[in-house]
Amino acid sequence: MLIQEVLSRFPATLAVFRRYGLPCPRCLASGYENVGQLAVMLNVDLGALLIDLNAAAAPAAPLAARLPYGREPSAN
Repeated sequence: MLIQEVLSRFPATLAVFRRYGLPCPRCLASGYENVGQLAVMLNVDLGALLIDLNAAAAPAAPLAARLPYGREPSAN
């Protein structure tokens, strides 16, 4: 999901992006970079970032709308 799309659908995720050091979540790059690309760019654990984004989005979205695929991670 594009960063801008995440921010538009789940405004509470802005705080998460800021915690992870995203310098300008509403800049042009957020319109074409996805969350995975951001994790690589910032050298952060994508799984941890997604957990935090999901937690921020949880009050506003049912499980089916959460990142990355609307399902809980497997226990493996």
